[in-house]
Amino acid sequence: MQDASESKVNESKDYLRVESSEVAGVLMTVSKAAQQAGVTNLLMFRQVKRFERLGIVQVTRTEARQGRSLKYYQTTAKEFFIPAKVLPLERTLEQVDGAAQKVFLHNLVKTIVQHETTEDLGTRLSLSPVGTGIVAVQLAVAPGKNWQPEEMEYAAIVELWLTTNLSVEEAKALQQELTSISERYAKKDGAQKYLLRLGLTPIE
Repeated sequence: MQDASESKVNESKDYLRVESSEVAGVLMTVSKAAQQAGVTNLLMFRQVKRFERLGIVQVTRTEARQGRSLKYYQTTAKEFFIPAKVLPLERTLEQVDGAAQKVFLHNLVKTIVQHETTEDLGTRLSLSPVGTGIVAVQLAVAPGKNWQPEEMEYAAIVELWLTTNLSVEEAKALQQELTSISERYAKKDGAQKYLLRLGLTPIE
C-alpha cells in the first residue's frame, strides 16, 4: 500500500534522511547510500537489489563510465505504509531512534572533547536512594562532583533522563509543553544546527 502524502518526519529531521533518503524521493547511488548509512557497499547493494525486486526502488538514471555504468536509484513512491503486523512498531522505533541516538551521542561526545578543558573528566557511578537498587551513571570531574554542561562557554548541550510520578492531568500537560517546545524551536534559523531529543512514556 502506498500513501501519496509526504512524511513530515522526513521533511524536518535530517538525521532520518540518512536512513530514509529513498523514501524522500532522493536520487542516490549504492555507494552514496552506503556511505550515509554507515554500511558496506556490498550490504547496501544487496538491500537495494532486494528493494528493486519488491518494486520499492527503481533505476531512474544511468551514467556511462569506464567499466560498469553508474546507476541512480529512487523509490517508486514518496511514502510507503507498512502494517504493524508486518513490521512490529517496536522494531520500527528501534531503527528510527537508533539512527538518531547514534548521531546524538557522536556529536555530544565530540562537543565535550572539543570544549572541555579538564583532564579529570570521567564517569561517576552512585547509588540512588537506599532500597531502590538503581545505579546513577553520570559524567564527573571528580568523586562526588558531576560535570556541569551549563558551564561550557562555547556550546549548549543537555543529556537528561528523569523518572517521575505524575497524574494523568500532569502528564498530559507535560506532553503539550514538550510538543510546544519542539514546534517553537523547529522554526528557528540560527547559525548552528542542533539535535533536540524529547520523549515521554509511562513505564511499568
